[in-house]
Amino acid sequence: MRRTLTLLEVMVGIALILLASALVGWKLSEAISKKQLSSDLEKLRSRFLVCQRIAATTQADWQGVLEKKGKSWVFESACIDNQKAKKFPPLKLEAALSIYLDGEKMERLVIDFFATGHVYPEGTIVFCLPPADPKKEGAEWKLSSIFYRDGDSTGKRLGPIHPSEV
Repeated sequence: MRRTLTLLEVMVGIALILLASALVGWKLSEAISKKQLSSDLEKLRSRFLVCQRIAATTQADWQGVLEKKGKSWVFESACIDNQKAKKFPPLKLEAALSIYLDGEKMERLVIDFFATGHVYPEGTIVFCLPPADPKKEGAEWKLSSIFYRDGDSTGKRLGPIHPSEV
């Protein structure tokens, strides 16, 4: 004898399938957000290093501004000493971020790249996806470890070397 499914059994089956697909979609969305964050931060780190090296190479101070515009962040950099110098195209970060400098939430962060190779401000920047707590979760950058090889501000200078220092 052949048994058919009732309408209730079909609806329960469809509800279970929808619930499972919603959970998979939610987890997939989280994974995509984290991957976007790591990709954006790698691009930003590269741009920071390029600005520092160009400042040291050209012996001109540069300034970078990381600013929240709408829901995204944009990093723009330009030469302070030579207004006619070619600017980098703005770097737009796609991930929705919260940014903290030494525990203080930032909406605009100005970074100075000096011709000596030094970078200001010093401290720790934490990037996290909202509503994460920056003390527990997020990508943490100690600025000194990005720009100086041995992890502190006494690292090698990138500027010109005096013959007595060789």
